[in-house]
Amino acid sequence: MNIYVKYVLIDEKTQFHDLGQFVSLVSQKRQEQIQKYRSDRDKIASLAAGLLIRQESCRFLGIPDCALSFSYNAFGKPFLTDYPDYGFSVSHSGWAVAFACGHAAVGVDIQKEAGLNAAVVRRYFAPKEQAYFEKSQEKIAAFYELWTKKEAYLKMLGTGLSTPLASFDVTDSAIGKTFCSLQIPGYHLHVCSNVLASKSAAAIFEKAHLWDLLVKEPPKA
Repeated sequence: MNIYVKYVLIDEKTQFHDLGQFVSLVSQKRQEQIQKYRSDRDKIASLAAGLLIRQESCRFLGIPDCALSFSYNAFGKPFLTDYPDYGFSVSHSGWAVAFACGHAAVGVDIQKEAGLNAAVVRRYFAPKEQAYFEKSQEKIAAFYELWTKKEAYLKMLGTGLSTPLASFDVTDSAIGKTFCSLQIPGYHLHVCSNVLASKSAAAIFEKAHLWDLLVKEPPKA
């Protein structure tokens, strides 16, 4: 039982007004989210996230777009109403977007590498995570490894920040979940799922281009 991960690195020269015709391809809720962003970069990334959810879910399940019906749990995590065994997750940061799916609960997080704030470590990392960070020779890499693992874990749970970040430890095997990572220049990506602990399962990564997501025909009603 594999987990499939697709990621997109968007050309920084892309402008949102060039993509306006494709906004109607995502849900009304996603369209409202897009409009809340102020920068072209974030609007484009959110649009790409919405397109990935729809297109990859249809491809994985072998269903048309019109068969997609979304519901939300008590914490706002979306799921497909008619496919309760199907799990998906999406994340975007900077000019990158990542999507993961499979027949299991899954969480994915991608973060653009930036500065390091030690206060975040003290406030949001569990004691053993803090020790792991302090012992690391590569502090930035250690920070983003832990941060993306924690975010991916929360997304897999679907509880959001109602589960305090410092209440669990991603360095402890007792957490019962498995993490896989992908090295992308300038970014850190982790995917989390309990099925990845199986010898017969793997995380399969694929890179896509933004224009691969932009179909010319609108989804069927």
